[in-house]
Amino acid sequence: MYLRNAINLDINPGVCPDVVADFHSLPFRNKAFDTILALDVIEHSSRPNDFISELERVCKNGGNIIVESCDFDIVPTNWVADKDHKTYVNERTFRELTRGKYVIFNFGRDMLIAVRKPSVFDKLFYKFLTILIESYRIVTMQPKGRATHWR
Repeated sequence: MYLRNAINLDINPGVCPDVVADFHSLPFRNKAFDTILALDVIEHSSRPNDFISELERVCKNGGNIIVESCDFDIVPTNWVADKDHKTYVNERTFRELTRGKYVIFNFGRDMLIAVRKPSVFDKLFYKFLTILIESYRIVTMQPKGRATHWR
């Protein structure tokens, strides 16, 4: 998905990102971005505290950071399915990594989303999507705790 005025960063040049870089050392000036989305990234870090610090370094003081990961306690198959996972993420470790500076949402029970500056809309939006996902699981008779990927 490409958004206007967005920069797609990846360490793998084969996925054709706008910028090829390691997320532990972002090639951007301090306070460069209004919003940062880090989706399915933190579990690939061997130094997740450095990763979060780097996101905070390049985000403006009034800006927002959104970090998402599977809860591997709920979906352990996702942990073993990707040999590139380096940090085991569950709700406890996610809270520790975000140092109490973020609000944690349990999205669809198996996804964790940390938002640095959530609005009332964010809280309602994630609650609505969680209800929608649970309804979908009931209708399709998917077992609880199974990951649902919306791609």
